[in-house]
Amino acid sequence: MNLVKVEGHAELRKDKSTGGVVNIDRKSYAEYQKAKKIAEKKVRQQENAFNKIEVLENDINSIKSEMSDIKQLLTNLIEKM
Repeated sequence: MNLVKVEGHAELRKDKSTGGVVNIDRKSYAEYQKAKKIAEKKVRQQENAFNKIEVLENDINSIKSEMSDIKQLLTNLIEKM
C-alpha cells in the first residue's frame, strides 16, 4: 500500500493504487469504537425497556379481562340469590 498525505489533514492518507483514504489517527479510531459501543448499549437498553413495557401492557390487559370475568360472575351470583 503506497500512502501519501492528504493536504490539509494530518491524520489522513490516500492510497495511490486504490484511491481510498485512510485515517491513521489511532486515538480517534479508539474514541469512535468506544462511542459506537455506548450507542449500541443504549439501543439495547431502549429495546429492553420497550419489551418490558409490552409485557406490562399484556399483564394489565390480562388483569382487566380477569376482573371483568370476576365482575360478571359476582353479578350472576347476586342475581341468583
